[in-house]
Amino acid sequence: MSDQKLLRRHSHHIGIASDWMGKLDRGLTVSEEARFKAWLFEEDGSYEVFMAMAKTWDRMDYLTMLATEKPTTTLPVRSRWSHFAVAAVLICGLFAWQQLFLAPQRGVLQSDQYAKTHETDKGERRDHQLPDGSRLSLNTNTRVGVQYSPEHRNLYLEQGEIHLRVESDPTRPLTVFAGARIFRAVGTEFNLEISDDQQIELVVTEGIVMIGVLAAAPDGDGFSRPMLLPDTGTFVSAGRELVVSTSSDLQEIVEAPEAIDQEDIAVKLSWRDGNLIFRGESLEEAIAEVGRYTEVEFVFLDETAKRQTVSGLFRAGDVDGLLMTLRNNFNITHELVAGDRVLLRTHAVD
Repeated sequence: MSDQKLLRRHSHHIGIASDWMGKLDRGLTVSEEARFKAWLFEEDGSYEVFMAMAKTWDRMDYLTMLATEKPTTTLPVRSRWSHFAVAAVLICGLFAWQQLFLAPQRGVLQSDQYAKTHETDKGERRDHQLPDGSRLSLNTNTRVGVQYSPEHRNLYLEQGEIHLRVESDPTRPLTVFAGARIFRAVGTEFNLEISDDQQIELVVTEGIVMIGVLAAAPDGDGFSRPMLLPDTGTFVSAGRELVVSTSSDLQEIVEAPEAIDQEDIAVKLSWRDGNLIFRGESLEEAIAEVGRYTEVEFVFLDETAKRQTVSGLFRAGDVDGLLMTLRNNFNITHELVAGDRVLLRTHAVD
């Protein structure tokens, strides 16, 4: 059905849809967002009318500048968006919650669908272009499954750290499953890491990522009906980070996303260039990070060495360069034992 025929058929929704577009233009409060969702999916034809009008406005070049900073009670949307782009973030995300999350998902892909597991060994880093043009980067010791179908774009992060630059496809939003958490993006760039203590760190550098929780772990046939986090923890916008556990416990408190500046983002994403950047971390913390990229085991022989602070850029996996820097700049000597074990101690000064 053409957009014009659809609008004539559901003309009673046009005025309401126009009103919501005006509200989207200045940002939705929490209560408005709830009413918007209810109208969008509980009224027959409202979703179709809203999308048709958003597309029409976009073709007529009605572009809207949304405020880059929103009060905490409004939906956090940053940078320039047209009405259609705003709809893509809200509508496609919300539509995806209904159509993808709330419907059973097949765990077995058909022969004409794309399914592949990408992984890296310790100290390895790889980049991949996915079938839709999205770019996937894997950090050290990472394993992620990719399953594409005509309806879905799903990734399953089992361990490690990934960075995604997502090609926009409003009808098929990209979803990352990590533990019991669901991360949904449309035309977004973000970094996702599962730490050794089963914490998930999300850093969004472009667009918006929505977060949900699986009600139960996936079985052989698909996923049970997932549940959404509270509104305060649902959206993470560009320039913000959020840390949550892999747990599905909805009683667990999810802290509000925190702002992160460009310098901090550059540090967190330095691994993509094969670098590690330290800015005053203790040597113990720095060595723990270095240990993610090498099979070498570091052992501190005194507390003084642990407490020293480290600043600078190091090549990931360059153990020799690190040890030379520690010796020359921090007066820390080392002893190599058993081939892959390094003992670190503060050199006594006469």
